[in-house]
Amino acid sequence: MKNIEEIYSHIDKLLDSKKAIVIAIDGMSCSGKTTLANKIANKYNASTIHMDDFFLPLEKRTEERLNEAGGNFDRERFKDEIMKNIGNSFSYGKFNCKKMKIDTEVFIKFSPVTIIEGSYSMHPELTDIYDLKICTKVSETTQITRLKQRESISLIEKFLYIWIPMENKYHEYYKIYEKCDLIYTN
Repeated sequence: MKNIEEIYSHIDKLLDSKKAIVIAIDGMSCSGKTTLANKIANKYNASTIHMDDFFLPLEKRTEERLNEAGGNFDRERFKDEIMKNIGNSFSYGKFNCKKMKIDTEVFIKFSPVTIIEGSYSMHPELTDIYDLKICTKVSETTQITRLKQRESISLIEKFLYIWIPMENKYHEYYKIYEKCDLIYTN
């Protein structure tokens, strides 16, 4: 388990040898992925791309797709809009979960550090672009406490009975925690 200073040290070492790096931050719901991404982004003036912007649209939500480990995000669009453009300034469409469609454009300015933050960011089809893979982890008790502080009652049920089980299936099937470079707990 690493603390934030150790993560900064890893990033500094990578930047000593490379002009630009891409960092993945994956992990459990409510485990601090966004908070960690914000800390890194503030220190390194990094660009951040959120996996929530690639939520699976209705037309791709087939039973077969939702039964796949890691099938709950639009990896095809992520590959097309992010992976093809990483290392440059570019824009991509942001998915709005309330409207269930892409309704905003996000502009990403080139930065020596780019962060891809969120569940499913370490899906095996995406990992070729990463220089550093970080997973966040908390106890189940902490996860539930944070979930209750952050979400409405109706969303808590979706997290507990749909989204967290899907994330757990993905983490276990692809052995995400075993394949990351660093594990961060907060």
